[in-house]
Amino acid sequence: TVSAPGAGDPTGTVTFKEGRQTLGTADVTTVDGVTTATFTTNSLTAGKHAIKATYSGDESFNTSISPAAVERVAKAGTATAVNVSERQSVFGQQVTITATIDPTSEAGLSPTGRVTFKDGKKTLGSVNVTTVDGVTTATLTTAKLPVGDHAITASYAGDGNFTASSGNVVQLPVAKAETTTTLSSSVNPSSPRQKVTFVARIDVVLPGEGKPQGVVTFYDGTTKLGTGKLQTSKSGVTTATFSTSKLSAGEHTISASYAGDTNFDGSASEALTQNVQEPAAVAKTAVGLPGASSLVASAASGRSA
Repeated sequence: TVSAPGAGDPTGTVTFKEGRQTLGTADVTTVDGVTTATFTTNSLTAGKHAIKATYSGDESFNTSISPAAVERVAKAGTATAVNVSERQSVFGQQVTITATIDPTSEAGLSPTGRVTFKDGKKTLGSVNVTTVDGVTTATLTTAKLPVGDHAITASYAGDGNFTASSGNVVQLPVAKAETTTTLSSSVNPSSPRQKVTFVARIDVVLPGEGKPQGVVTFYDGTTKLGTGKLQTSKSGVTTATFSTSKLSAGEHTISASYAGDTNFDGSASEALTQNVQEPAAVAKTAVGLPGASSLVASAASGRSA
């Protein structure tokens, strides 16, 4: 308020400052003999602010500076909401957890700081918040949730202007990932007593991922031939092998069954027909000296004579 009792109505502008920082300016207006200038802001940070107003003066009035008016600004409250990209998941599947931080009152600033994501009491990670088009979020992506039920939460730590808040609990069940088993033979057809190696390849069905563990059982019909332990190569291919040289002649219906483990469902291969064939019979050939047949004939003729 610019006062000039009995001297007329001041014109010009008023500059509002906090220390050396200019907050804004406003033209003075006079209504019913009262001259004022008004500036509105929502950008004051939390804490105590000493605001001064400087009148610019005009042709008839000198400049003047007000005493400081102290404005105390409290932290703005926040509310945190949690959302998970999947309502249910399988082992190895990527899941994105998003926390949205909303100020509970109108503010000219955006929340800063970090959000901590937890699965029950276990911390999954801590992420900085970002603000895009006025929406403040933090996002964590993980593919490491084990099989079972998970209670996902997010906690915003607050900053100098905004209070901390915790989000709702989101339940996320994670099931075992499915697998497929494919069986192949090292040699087919084979011969009796020939060594044959059967290879069972275990693949994880998307969106699951990971390295299955455990054993594969190999069968000839319903007869168990043996087992092989799963191994994963550097290229990420998981296989189990079983070798035998005891297959008898004939057709054998070979299959492989993966038992599964704590993270992966079991699966069975389609049947593979292994043909075990006897070697072809070797033709028998009489061997003798040239002319042997005629000599024998002559001798026989002589004896008869």
